[in-house]
Amino acid sequence: MEFDQAYVDDLAAALRIAERKKARLTAEYGLNAYDSSILSADRETVDFFEAAARFNGAKRDAKAVATG
Repeated sequence: MEFDQAYVDDLAAALRIAERKKARLTAEYGLNAYDSSILSADRETVDFFEAAARFNGAKRDAKAVATG
């Protein structure tokens, strides 16, 4: 298989974005690396998690939201 440079660049950018999301989830919500990596793997999942964690403006127990 051969991949063109644009494909490789897009993939690298997506990985950097996921790593930044993972780091932010760990720092902001106190999640462990595993939970942060699972949540940050998919944009819809991380958006849902953050909406649930901040439901009605209150910050919920992030671990309970992530695993519940």
